[in-house]
Amino acid sequence: MDTQNVPCADTEGVSDVYIRSYFDDNDKKDTDTHFRCSNGAASFNYRLKYNVSAPRKEPLMLVMQAWDFDLFSASDYLCEWTFDLDELFKNVRMTQKAVTLNKDYYNAFLKQKAKKDF
Repeated sequence: MDTQNVPCADTEGVSDVYIRSYFDDNDKKDTDTHFRCSNGAASFNYRLKYNVSAPRKEPLMLVMQAWDFDLFSASDYLCEWTFDLDELFKNVRMTQKAVTLNKDYYNAFLKQKAKKDF
């Protein structure tokens, strides 16, 4: 996973970026920290696994947040992305096959959705 344009939070013009992601507030997981990120582009070779049940009453939303790690104070919130994964789960239920959520899958989903909305 790579980031782009993550704001710098420290006075030196850098951030110590880590990503927090979750579906539910009680299941938050963090990546390792990309220290001294000065251009908003942090890179992570990290996998986070979740146990998620379906169907659900509420929409299945994956929330990913970028944080600036601070050793002597609370970490600083930088920015957030939210992904609607309801269609992905519908595909899994219909096909009964595992699906890997990656950039290619999500971009194909966005193209398909744009055709439907047009």
